Amino acid sequence: MGAPLADVAERRDYGKSRRQVLHRVDQCQWKAPRTRHDPVELLVDASRDRLPELLPIKWARMVASPFGFFRGAVPLMAADLASLPTTGITVQICGDAHVRNLGAFASPTGALVFDISVSVDCELPPDFQSLLQALSLHTHPRR
Repeated sequence: MGAPLADVAERRDYGKSRRQVLHRVDQCQWKAPRTRHDPVELLVDASRDRLPELLPIKWARMVASPFGFFRGAVPLMAADLASLPTTGITVQICGDAHVRNLGAFASPTGALVFDISVSVDCELPPDFQSLLQALSLHTHPRR
């Protein structure tokens, strides 16, 4: 994206221009790529550096509910989202980016901003639509 954009109109225009790169309607479908990694293998690989005595607790929390599964299966979601096209807009995520950790705040100028309400580790910047897709998984009504 280059240098920071100065004002709201400039940022809005830039965002709209990105719709020519990736249309919004094209983001509502997902199809597993032919070369998709084995999900179990991804979870096992991601657990290699964890304390082995705590893994049964993690797995139990993941099978308890869809929300628990999504919280524990970040490597699966990241691998799936990495195969999708992007607009090139990146975001900075500090913490656990799910809907329960978002809050609305007032900026110093009084503008309403949405931000992560907890701070954990800082992730490498993902693309904007991957963040929206990840958040939408957590806001979809449970069945």
